[in-house]
Amino acid sequence: GVGPVKLDFLFDQYYEDQENRVWGRIFTCVHEGPFILQAEEVEYGHFMLPNAALDYSTSESFTPDGILILHKLLALKKDISTITEQVC
Repeated sequence: GVGPVKLDFLFDQYYEDQENRVWGRIFTCVHEGPFILQAEEVEYGHFMLPNAALDYSTSESFTPDGILILHKLLALKKDISTITEQVC
């Protein structure tokens, strides 16, 4: 997690497939770290450019709702100045 920082709400997200049903609320923030990953939920993480993450997702396992959210963020990027060039 991150904190204490100001979170900027972007959109609500719903994703469903044969194995998952996920409701989420998507925010952006600026944070210099450290980031605390929940061991039960995150195997590992690192920073990469959004398009590199999308390319990487074609050969590696990503959460399907996360990839959908990344596509939506990139579509919104032109209108939202708080989205940076790297994703985690």
